[in-house]
Amino acid sequence: MTERHMLGDLTLAVTMEPRGIVVEWLGKSTSIDPEALLSPYLGAAAVRAMSLRMLLIHDFTKLQFFNSSTLSTLIRHLRDLETREVQVHVRYARTQRWQRTFFDALGVSRESSPRMRIEAVNA
Repeated sequence: MTERHMLGDLTLAVTMEPRGIVVEWLGKSTSIDPEALLSPYLGAAAVRAMSLRMLLIHDFTKLQFFNSSTLSTLIRHLRDLETREVQVHVRYARTQRWQRTFFDALGVSRESSPRMRIEAVNA
């Protein structure tokens, strides 16, 4: 079963799968205060992954855009996952230049983390 959280132009689709908890990002994240908008959902997914000892998968391959405020929120969320020792897998679209630029840089900064995997896919 998929929970859909519609947050303006952004939808977070959260699905429990055998491989882990998948948070699929759809649409655009253009909120001026995405921290207030996203934190309840990202926090709930993190708590669920931690309590069930499951992989948390963030799939950005269908996301059309996110602003710099969303970027800051996402970085804080990923740091929180690291402190909670949650295994996280981030997927992004290699074919989207803006995604590639951000996630390639994030991958370099996270190379030392054994709990985070960042993967570029052809989407």
